[in-house]
Amino acid sequence: MSELETGAVQVGRSATANQNFHWRNLLDGLLRLSRGNIGEASPADVMRVKADNSVEFPGGISGGFASRYESPEQAITSGGLVTLTHGLPSTPRVLTGVWVCKTAENGYSVGDEIYAVFGAFNSASSDGMAVFCDAVNISCRFGSGTNPIISINKTTGALFRLTSANWRLVVRAWA
Repeated sequence: MSELETGAVQVGRSATANQNFHWRNLLDGLLRLSRGNIGEASPADVMRVKADNSVEFPGGISGGFASRYESPEQAITSGGLVTLTHGLPSTPRVLTGVWVCKTAENGYSVGDEIYAVFGAFNSASSDGMAVFCDAVNISCRFGSGTNPIISINKTTGALFRLTSANWRLVVRAWA
């Protein structure tokens, strides 16, 4: 089969034919980076980009991340504890999070995201959030102050407290 017939584009070549890399755009909305000959019956997929833009790495990645977790939106509660069961095969090696704007404030529009800073504290007013995890759960403890999360106004650069009711936390983890 030709490249046009398979919808594949070769992106790399090594000394052996079975080490050719190519992108295949499939009808189900999946884009795959595969290793093998174009037109081969079943080349080995190295990476899959799905229609929802999530990425899969069949068989894992040597030295990389084989699994990803994204939490549902979580409410911010002063002094509250959120415990998320991540379902990853081991303790996450990388954690990040975002504050998702639900009601516009301080220059942010609904749907805007601010990257969360884990472990940022102001001891005078019990602000911030601590995040800790193990092989089963990711836990987030919010500071006990009123509206405990502090950020920067999008348009002025001034400090402001996120109004807890206007924002949600989404945690992302990789193992």
